[in-house]
Amino acid sequence: MPPSTELKPKMTLDDATKAEWRATWHKSKLAALRATEWSELDLRLDGYKLASRKAGHRIYKRKANVFGLCDLLSIGMMEDGTTTLGEIAAGLFADNAADHRTLLAMRWGDNYLHGDVLSTIESARPTTSKDMVLWSGVKHVKCKLDASEVFEPRDTTYFECICTTTNGRGQDVLFVLRDSHEFNQVPTMPEVVRMQMQEWLVFTQTSPTTIEFMHSYKSNPMGNYPTFLFNKQVVAMHAEYALRLSHYSRQRWLLDHITRHVPMLRETPYCACSAPLKFGGARHVCRCCCRAMCTKCVLVVPQALPPNASEPATTVDFCKQCLLQAHGRAQLSLMTEPRKQRKSSSSSSLDTTTARHESSRSNATEPCESDDEVDARRPPMIVLMSPAVSERWSRGTSSIGSEPERKSGGGIEGASPLTTVHQFDSVQASLEAQHKLLSDMQDRLQRYSSRRQS
Repeated sequence: MPPSTELKPKMTLDDATKAEWRATWHKSKLAALRATEWSELDLRLDGYKLASRKAGHRIYKRKANVFGLCDLLSIGMMEDGTTTLGEIAAGLFADNAADHRTLLAMRWGDNYLHGDVLSTIESARPTTSKDMVLWSGVKHVKCKLDASEVFEPRDTTYFECICTTTNGRGQDVLFVLRDSHEFNQVPTMPEVVRMQMQEWLVFTQTSPTTIEFMHSYKSNPMGNYPTFLFNKQVVAMHAEYALRLSHYSRQRWLLDHITRHVPMLRETPYCACSAPLKFGGARHVCRCCCRAMCTKCVLVVPQALPPNASEPATTVDFCKQCLLQAHGRAQLSLMTEPRKQRKSSSSSSLDTTTARHESSRSNATEPCESDDEVDARRPPMIVLMSPAVSERWSRGTSSIGSEPERKSGGGIEGASPLTTVHQFDSVQASLEAQHKLLSDMQDRLQRYSSRRQS
């Protein structure tokens, strides 16, 4: 397939269209915040049925307005204690075409074809005392729905808004809305079907160690495409999208810290998993720290290429140690650090690269960058947080929420209905597993006793 050409010229929106879009996303934000308060009964009354359930994650489906299609709703929580709203925002924020194409390549994988940022409406602007718009504008995406290329590619042009706010309980919320729209400035491409899409995501910081999320996805492929096949692909590609956003932010940090020159490894270095490399075995080199690693330690990250390249995307190899180093840094450097500065810091000279490679071989646990360099380079976090959280951070509070808020939000009494439902489900699942284990042990004991008597 020939490479996609960039959409030129960029769009210019009039004031009426901008005002209409601001009213739309504000109305959608209020509706999404109300939806986070729904109970299981409210979901059933709205037509949703439970499709699958995992640990802390539930997927619902309902019949869409279009015959044969389904709407997807994903509800869950992150309780690892390390993921923050800033890290999730770093996996969503893309204010230029290069970052937008990178995130599309991570989400769509081999089905990604092209992406572009057509217009910017707002960027890092506080709207009210509680709300801050991180970015708002118009984007374009072109992708395939199947790898076999039997059906035509799809594309869509949509509004996107990323903002921070607070809910009725005073909890910090990250809201994302994407809504497709038809523009006369973006004509339909030949042999490409224009699809429709609408999705929103809500991330709520219910406690210092817990983030609840709700993801709604609605799409219509248009054209000729089997509905049953499209419904399966929607669940497979978008059901766990919210859970992968923190991982996207770490992958973006690795891509921004690629070493431009990888030295030739003439000696047998150590592996990233501390296991010796076998003679004649497959050997890979991390593009961030230049360490050699075996196949088990390779982390493959997709990277979008420029529009004039022969392929839409490629892959880059990293080691798992560098992935651990990216944890906690991606939420700071991706959002506010200028892109030219990030690129210049990642592209070093041959002498610097060789010296870093020699020092990394002498110590396997040495990080990609020293902690002092990272702390000195950290920009302020005002872009990632709402004004209320930014004020608490400036007073020296590292975790979100004051001490009374953390005490009230940690238990069931101060939690939202979604937290209570998830905690009840986890306790019920644990009791069922213990009951099944006890039954199995009783059955084995009975079989052993019957064998002894016979």
